[in-house]
Amino acid sequence: MTGTHAPVVLVVDDYEDNRVMYATYFGMKGCVVAMAADGSEALRAVGALHPDVILLDMGLPGLTGWEVARTLRARPEMQTCVIVAVTAHAFERERQSAMEAGVDLYIAKPVTPPVLFEQVRAHLRERGLPFC
Repeated sequence: MTGTHAPVVLVVDDYEDNRVMYATYFGMKGCVVAMAADGSEALRAVGALHPDVILLDMGLPGLTGWEVARTLRARPEMQTCVIVAVTAHAFERERQSAMEAGVDLYIAKPVTPPVLFEQVRAHLRERGLPFC
């Protein structure tokens, strides 16, 4: 995220309503948005899109969000991507496990798109990164 392009956000959630809701809001805020319905699709999309931010549901079918985060963090080109867990798994041990897997920010569902957007933007500002 250099500030010279609109941030690319990948929304990964197995519930279409969640994908569309978050993607629509982030798109309205000026982000370029793509969606994936499961972990395998997310990994394929990452290779094609090189997102700046990934909104990642942890309770995905097949490859879980934890597995996706670990896989992405093993890739050198994904070290600067911000991975945000957006999940109903709200217990502390699950949060800790997600952070250990490589998640940068952990947000429990339910969360409205404006609140999610502001939390992501605040996190990126703390890291000195521009965002929408």
